[in-house]
Amino acid sequence: LSEEAKKSALVSPRSQQMMEQAQQRVQQATRESAQSQRGQSSQAMQEAANAMRQAAAQLTRDRERANSSQSASGLPELMQQMQELAQQRYGASAVQMVTEWRTLMSNAKPLSDEEKLSRVNAFFNLRIAFEDDILVWKTNDYWATPLETMGKAAGDCEDFAIAKYITLRLLGVPDDKLRLIYVRARIGGPQSQTLQAHMVLGYFPTPTAEPRILDNLIRDIRPSSRRGDLFPVFSFNSNGLWVAGASSSSADPTARLSRWNDALT
Repeated sequence: LSEEAKKSALVSPRSQQMMEQAQQRVQQATRESAQSQRGQSSQAMQEAANAMRQAAAQLTRDRERANSSQSASGLPELMQQMQELAQQRYGASAVQMVTEWRTLMSNAKPLSDEEKLSRVNAFFNLRIAFEDDILVWKTNDYWATPLETMGKAAGDCEDFAIAKYITLRLLGVPDDKLRLIYVRARIGGPQSQTLQAHMVLGYFPTPTAEPRILDNLIRDIRPSSRRGDLFPVFSFNSNGLWVAGASSSSADPTARLSRWNDALT
């Protein structure tokens, strides 16, 4: 990992390492899943599920650490640290974006979940350019922290999803309403046979509700039933991991993903 990753705010070095290891397992599992029949879970997928669950749990510990780092003035030390790091590592443009992010956080805090989703989704979709990791980080796969993503003003689908997830968690959206979802996305229109690995963020208003999808590919937030171009592989948060096509998760039943599971059977 780069020194930036080891020192970045919001995500600890331990989380960075665990996410990197989990991502390697995800790549292997996705390759094997693409070669097998739908609904079948390979050993690689199970290993990826365990790695993702552990990484998500570490992210929760990071969040708890961040929530306890309030200064006497009430301004999170985390925000102050990000402002300083943005200046040190990325310069004036990054400072401006972090300042705008802090304004978003302040203005969105008292709003409803729906308003928070809309503002956070628009913030990153409008300000961050999509770029492959090889161009941004000079490596084939890298999971950036929100500070790194804002500092570079660029990232891939995982970076968008992670930045939105962490921002919404800091805004008080419960973890059990959010999931990072790995999907195969159909690229090139309804008749296309081209599927590409992709990550989105899902919001579940209630445990059994249809998820709403925050995606860097489109600007608006749509229910999963209107995203026929996405085929879920698995999803996770700090409470557990759900493998598409499985009857249960490592923590809870897969009822929340039942509509998506139907697409794979």
